[in-house]
Amino acid sequence: MFGNYFMQYILAVGRSDITDVLTNTAGGLLGLAVYSIAARLIGNRIKANRLFSILAGIVSVVVIGLLGFLLFANR
Repeated sequence: MFGNYFMQYILAVGRSDITDVLTNTAGGLLGLAVYSIAARLIGNRIKANRLFSILAGIVSVVVIGLLGFLLFANR
């Protein structure tokens, strides 16, 4: 939740305000809802945990790659 504020400070972009808190909270609640629905559909929380761990790893690599590209491109 606080990662957004730190990244804004480190990268010197934007400002933190109440909309950041609201959208981060809504995103967290949406993520919990999606996880709960997926776990019910899959029928096994261990398989759901593995699936979301793999997806989180893939998304993390993509986001870090895009962030690196943006930082390199804006030199």
